[in-house]
Amino acid sequence: MGVVALPDSARLLLALEPPETIFEVWHAAHRLGGRFVHKEVDGYLVLTDQRVAFVQVVGIGRRRTYHTVPGCVVPLEAITELREEPPGLLRISDREYRVKGPSGPTAAYRIERARVERIRALSDRPAAPVPSGPPIVVRERVILREIVRVPCRYCGALNEQRALRCHACGAPATR
Repeated sequence: MGVVALPDSARLLLALEPPETIFEVWHAAHRLGGRFVHKEVDGYLVLTDQRVAFVQVVGIGRRRTYHTVPGCVVPLEAITELREEPPGLLRISDREYRVKGPSGPTAAYRIERARVERIRALSDRPAAPVPSGPPIVVRERVILREIVRVPCRYCGALNEQRALRCHACGAPATR
């Protein structure tokens, strides 16, 4: 496992697929906000063999709950940017995380290694078979409907012939 152990309730939240395994878990803070104003949300940064996810920790002690943050679960093959500057501040695509804990091989290095292995595994997979047989024919049918409008006998506004009441004055339509 990684630097810290992930609580069972947080592990259930990730809904790991059966072949998916957790490589590393770090205490981290997700940095929210603009260029000059930062707010940090505490949680865990989880690296599996298929994705990187941030699990937010809310509350303390026995009242602690876990949530996944929208946009903070990224498949490894979808990572567009990965850098660590200064040490401890990790940028994954458009999100920033402050990784806490003991030093050693950096989080960026481990995530990049997992990303390369994932892309290699995806490229080694055989291509999906192309269905053979007759071509699929899509047929479309266009339905045209003529809309007849009749004037209201009270206000003169034009209403659809099927309308029960005038849309302008609310008077009952004549049949």
